[in-house]
Amino acid sequence: MVLKENIYKTKSYEVSFTFFISLGENKSEYQQSIIIKDKALDLLDKITEIDNYDVYKDDEDWCINCIAEVKADTIKNVDKELNRLLRPINLPWDYHYIKGIDTKEFWQP
Repeated sequence: MVLKENIYKTKSYEVSFTFFISLGENKSEYQQSIIIKDKALDLLDKITEIDNYDVYKDDEDWCINCIAEVKADTIKNVDKELNRLLRPINLPWDYHYIKGIDTKEFWQP
């Protein structure tokens, strides 16, 4: 029996993105933002696809910059896979770029 070769080969992509957590308007909301940030970091530590992250505070938000290695058959499907991986972290986030590791594909919003 001859097996058909999988024409949809999985590729690796480096994905850079940032989570945003509002610092709040008062001391109580700020304290809550620290709890939310720490919980998000605990969840990120459990996602093996996250290679590293950096946390900083700007004037309005906690920003968690992340680099992940995501496997998908096309650069378009990276979004689906990343959304699946990040589902437990219910925070707003946005892309910096998606870069093919196995290919020269590149996307930036």
